[in-house]
Amino acid sequence: MVKIHGDWCGPNWTQGRNVPANTPGIDFTAPCQDKLDCGCRTHDKDCAHPDGCSKAGDRKLVSIALKEALNPINILLRPKYADKAAFVAAGIQVQIPFRKR
Repeated sequence: MVKIHGDWCGPNWTQGRNVPANTPGIDFTAPCQDKLDCGCRTHDKDCAHPDGCSKAGDRKLVSIALKEALNPINILLRPKYADKAAFVAAGIQVQIPFRKR
């Protein structure tokens, strides 16, 4: 329900719309804006599974988001992007223990 970044990052923010990842008609091959957005798109595809998001999918997104958040170029030239990436990493990290799969 909240856009954090791009077309794919945010709770129930999928393909630029306020819909859950398992909504029929979502095109997981649709473009993403940057590495963080692409990581979120992959995570959304994982979350579209009937049993929801997986711990492995969460860990993959956390890894991508942390790389973007800690990249010195992003910190210097795109600080808002780096902050969003850190926020995504933290938000997903806290969900991992509660995943069913």
